[in-house]
Amino acid sequence: MTIRGLMAGAIVVLSLSGHAEVPSFTPPSDTDLHAAYCVGTEEQEAAWESAAAAAASNPATSDFHWRTAATAQTRLQRLHHYLDRRLAFIKMMDIDAATKRGSTDEQFIAADPKVHACADKCRYFPINGNAAALKQCMAPCDERLSKIWSCKNLSWLP
Repeated sequence: MTIRGLMAGAIVVLSLSGHAEVPSFTPPSDTDLHAAYCVGTEEQEAAWESAAAAAASNPATSDFHWRTAATAQTRLQRLHHYLDRRLAFIKMMDIDAATKRGSTDEQFIAADPKVHACADKCRYFPINGNAAALKQCMAPCDERLSKIWSCKNLSWLP
């Protein structure tokens, strides 16, 4: 059962007993919304990388995708750990919208032919090479990339 489900159940039980008021929730902070956005991007990345690993015929390629999926899952766990502690105090509608936006942005970046055509000019950068140079090359391809990339380093989380 999710935190949201437990909270809803507790509110219903307490309101039926006449001993509680419906709690007032505060708006989410910028950090809350950023974490929720990143949940959406990391869920997409973990799913895609897992599917790519399962479909890969080359063991080295499969291993690369499994490791990338595991790294996304680790980030996702950290994001959930942060958000799960905050859910009792913040409005869920804004959090859900931010998560959906992250998922939508990640899907767009993965599927848009214009982004792929732009990023294709950066294909000569080695994967394990200079990440900053690769990001600088790809950044003009779409403004959403920098926000998605911010989800890869969670040092901004408290």
